[in-house]
Amino acid sequence: TVVSTTTSQSVSITTGSTSTMASTGAASTSETTTAGCFGTTGSYPQMSGDPTITFSVSGENAFIDCTIKPAIGEQGSPQYVLTWSTGSIVINQTPLTTIFFSRLNLSNIEQQQRISILESGLTCSVIAKNPSRCGSASSPELTTVLAKYNLPQVTRPANLVIIEGGVTLTLVEVNFGQITPALYCLLRYGTTCTVTIQIRTQKEDLPNKCIGSEVVPEIVIRSSTTTESNTCGGVLSPDATSITLEIHAVSDGIVRDDRTITVGVYQVDTPVKREPTILDTFELTIESTDEAELCKIVGDPHVYTFDFTKYDIMLTGEFIAYKHDTLPVQINVFLYITGVGSSICGISVRVGNDVIRVSKCATRNVRDVSIHPITVDMFLNGNLTPQTKVYQEDNGDTIKIFTFIGTTVEIKNSVEASINLYIRPSAIDFSRSKGLCGVRDGNETNDLLGSDNVLYTVSTDGFDEPDDFSNKWSVVPSESLYSGYKGTEDVTQSVYCSCDNSDTPKCEVFGNVVNCGVSPLGTDITETLIAQQTYQQSATQNQVSSRKRRQANPLDIFYEEPNNKKNLTWPTNSGITKDNATTFCNDSIQNMAAYERCLQLSRDNFTKELMDCVNDIKRTDSYEWARSSIQNLQESCYNTIAANSSNWIDSNTTEPNVLATLSSLTNQLCPNDCSQKGTCKKGVCQCNSKYTGTDCSSLANSLPSISVSLTSSLCVSSTSKICNLSIVTGSNFMKNITSCDLTPINVTSTGISNSGSSIISGANFLTQYRVACSLPQSQSYAIQSYAIHIRNEDRQSVEAAYYVVYNAQCTDCNLGVNATNPTCTIKTGYCLIDGSCVSNGTQYFIGSCIICDTSRSSTSWSTSSATNCTTSLPDNTTTTASPGNPDAEEFNSKTVIIVTSCIAGIAFIVIIIVAVILFVRYRRAQAHTGQLNSSDDGSMYERVYNGSHGLGADKSLTFHNPSKFHYDNAMEI
Repeated sequence: TVVSTTTSQSVSITTGSTSTMASTGAASTSETTTAGCFGTTGSYPQMSGDPTITFSVSGENAFIDCTIKPAIGEQGSPQYVLTWSTGSIVINQTPLTTIFFSRLNLSNIEQQQRISILESGLTCSVIAKNPSRCGSASSPELTTVLAKYNLPQVTRPANLVIIEGGVTLTLVEVNFGQITPALYCLLRYGTTCTVTIQIRTQKEDLPNKCIGSEVVPEIVIRSSTTTESNTCGGVLSPDATSITLEIHAVSDGIVRDDRTITVGVYQVDTPVKREPTILDTFELTIESTDEAELCKIVGDPHVYTFDFTKYDIMLTGEFIAYKHDTLPVQINVFLYITGVGSSICGISVRVGNDVIRVSKCATRNVRDVSIHPITVDMFLNGNLTPQTKVYQEDNGDTIKIFTFIGTTVEIKNSVEASINLYIRPSAIDFSRSKGLCGVRDGNETNDLLGSDNVLYTVSTDGFDEPDDFSNKWSVVPSESLYSGYKGTEDVTQSVYCSCDNSDTPKCEVFGNVVNCGVSPLGTDITETLIAQQTYQQSATQNQVSSRKRRQANPLDIFYEEPNNKKNLTWPTNSGITKDNATTFCNDSIQNMAAYERCLQLSRDNFTKELMDCVNDIKRTDSYEWARSSIQNLQESCYNTIAANSSNWIDSNTTEPNVLATLSSLTNQLCPNDCSQKGTCKKGVCQCNSKYTGTDCSSLANSLPSISVSLTSSLCVSSTSKICNLSIVTGSNFMKNITSCDLTPINVTSTGISNSGSSIISGANFLTQYRVACSLPQSQSYAIQSYAIHIRNEDRQSVEAAYYVVYNAQCTDCNLGVNATNPTCTIKTGYCLIDGSCVSNGTQYFIGSCIICDTSRSSTSWSTSSATNCTTSLPDNTTTTASPGNPDAEEFNSKTVIIVTSCIAGIAFIVIIIVAVILFVRYRRAQAHTGQLNSSDDGSMYERVYNGSHGLGADKSLTFHNPSKFHYDNAMEI
């Protein structure tokens, strides 16, 4: 019987001999069934497709599956033989009858076979046959291959030129192939590993040097890992097949020639000990966009934009000098009235959500004093933004701030309460800055772009006052940076790593920016400022929790009356003529030690600077302001040298360990030319023996002076370490010889009085304007208020500042007018007895006639006229408003027990003598006496011993029992 059917759908089977007819690959077949078989002789099952390979990896286990595609509708019992092989090696053969896949467990094969899979690939082949077919022929072999491992393929950047600070990313893509990193590791090493693609530079013949510091890299790689991992690239996830890496040119703020470097792409397997595998090398050209540019806001004040547009601003208030378009970096200036013009008294630099303020504004309205100290304060929200650094030079007359985008801010002390501001942009600022300093893009015609995106213009002579433009950058009080950042925006932190073939990788947050010689001779005061801010923040929180704010401080806000600008004419009120001013300014500039050499670096032969000097004298009626113009010239000259590597001295350009130095011109660029009383060396004055100061203008034997209003402060006594330090602000403080003279004081409602001998404490020198005085303490508690003088050896300041410690629960204190007359008063409803707060009506002990009665005394115990109470009254002396001394309380506990026991004992004897009739009362009193004499750890009394350590000098005792006796609102320190 012959049956015709459609392939894989139906088969007719007859008994007896079998004859099979098959047409391989045909759409249909004709099967002839003979006795015992079917199909034509030599026919075989038709598998429906090639097998497929899949794999899975979990930890150190990997399984590779080969799944076959069996013949569909095959009659009988087809059989399949699956063979695993690699190269010429047959790993195993597996017959399949009821299941249609084979699993290869890598842990069961030899290392040689695993390596062969990497190098030759893995083949899964299958043949099929059916014993029920006539002739039982085998099918042709169908195979699939897990491709061998090839080195990852590198796709180079489309443009092999990378621009310093550029927005466009330079990307390198690496494709790993069919075998994933997880499977690769198990095949290569028999264990798990981490596969990293790294980009490294070849060691350069001409390393990038910085003044006075290490060599800096040309490029960095944005890393997906932490700073601790030191990975110049990215880690491939276990199942990844590709990775893309970002290359960034390092922004170092230095003018350099364009350079070409060789870059290598490597595969690094860890933690196995295997040399990195190089995947590709290519050359990159680095284009520098740095220029020796400065935005300067100086004098009375004159603004020079980044692209050298010049104009004046005679307004007052807070203004945005610089703001980055996309990153949270901003510099605000605070302008105050000087003469009929205005000047900067302070600046605030915002980095992320942190603010650093450098200021003289607190003394801007005090015209009759010589103390206008520069203060530096930090306002943090959490940790300081990474890469932010603050440096101090010239004993505090120069402050430099380095931001995480490389923009550098320099503040220099100037006349009276004014300062001069210099902002050096970074490559990251190119075409992305705005504010009073303009758009930094090399085009001076678009500098005056307002916040409204309207372009304003000024004349080329540089003396216009474009108020419409300037006011566009004024700051409303709610957005002021004077006391910190009030917003919520922060900066996203990214890790960048640098590597070459010889050195250990270095990874940093914002490592795409390098501090290249910003302050080679300065002192890094960043950590000091952080510690100072943390201390002050703790003190503020303590005061707030006690519902007691510190007295209003001129440092907390900034407000300046509008400037009533006038059109002045010559001569000035004091008789200075234009010719006088011009001659004076011209002579001052030409007599500058570095005049001839700096003149060669000037764009306009100092023409604008000369006219600025003349106009400042006109507006202020003072020759003092010529100093500001000289300082401006010197700073511009110095920056031109320091920012351009072609002006450096480098005796061996190929040797990284040979440091580059600045030109010898810096030996002529000292403040005020050292007042002709010292020698200039590398920009620092070496003063003659009789003189001191940044510019040698002060006599070495000058008395130190204290700014009382900026130094005096209040501190609420508590159990935390916050009342043990006073930051003293003033002038003529000298490193290594300045000390603190501390006199203990009592503070009452009528004022202060001395309560002990003075103590000499070492001063932590911060600047010539600030020192930190550590106050004596017992363990962790502040124990005394002080009048503070500053000494330079045997020369003591005339002024005294006050540090008042008090108990805010029942005391109000203030510093008085100009912080010169501290007073403390006791709050209504409380007695303050030896530093302990006791509410009105509180008994000395239960049943005692001794109570706090504020109508009679708020500083000592009073006797009640109530019946049935004990009338014994302890010795007492009127006390002053002083903080409690927690360390003394334990000592007082024992003392109070003794005193109480004596009182109880006397009462006991009296009761016995009076009469037996009082026996019951006697028994009750005896029981009470037993309580008073208890010395267990759980004593019912807490004692406050203040003594000479508090604001009061007496040693009377305070009794109160918050745990066992019931009285109203008794308070304690």
